[in-house]
Amino acid sequence: MKPPCSYSPDGITDVRVLDFEDFRGFRFEGDGLYSNCLVSDILRAGDFVKVASSENTKYNSTLENSIYTHTVETFIPDISADLLSDLHLSTKRRYIVQFRGTSGRYFVFGKEAGAGVTYACQTSDGFGALVTFSALSCYPLFETSFKTGNYIRIVPTRMIIEKPVDNLSFILESSNPWKLISGVPQFVTLDQIEGNAGDFLITATGIKLGGEYITFQNEVTMQTATVYIANIDGRPWILEDGTWNELGFWYNTGLWNYKK
Repeated sequence: MKPPCSYSPDGITDVRVLDFEDFRGFRFEGDGLYSNCLVSDILRAGDFVKVASSENTKYNSTLENSIYTHTVETFIPDISADLLSDLHLSTKRRYIVQFRGTSGRYFVFGKEAGAGVTYACQTSDGFGALVTFSALSCYPLFETSFKTGNYIRIVPTRMIIEKPVDNLSFILESSNPWKLISGVPQFVTLDQIEGNAGDFLITATGIKLGGEYITFQNEVTMQTATVYIANIDGRPWILEDGTWNELGFWYNTGLWNYKK
């Protein structure tokens, strides 16, 4: 372990939270294990919300009996009916917490059950509310990459739903708001067809026999990304000549069949 030699000022410059109910998981760098402590993607169905922070915002963690306690504490220089209402409601929820240090690196915690919220209003040592996000975890703090540039992409780009009850998921990543542009899918249903910037885990469920291309668009750059999904509705299948058949054919009783 070799720390940098240059001076590094303390503090946090940005805090964002994601409702834990919208959290779908972390993808780690190189599709590796959590032990590398580097999250490449935060899979989610909703958006992070920025939390007002001050120059005194700070992060702290302790390790005891193999359990980490992660805490972010920030001061909001205001007390109002709207703020008090938001703070009260936030204590009923759990959150994934992401923050940016003065070094420019981003970090995240709350993987297992999210972080809880507590707050205390005060008029001495500043007029406002001291807000604390805290989580117990068997995981250490994770660094997370912060994507730049304009993009929209899907992984994987080809999927087979083998049984009518099967649910398969793909990941959509977009730098800007996005939406479905290819029309309502005929052979599958999707649990989400639009969203804001971020990474999303979208689930497809087969509804009838067939296959189709499903295209999404970055609404700012007009870039598109496409996934092909074949729903074979429980029929036996093989890949034609060892390669994917783009038309969604399947092999049944010795013959190629389609939409039967």
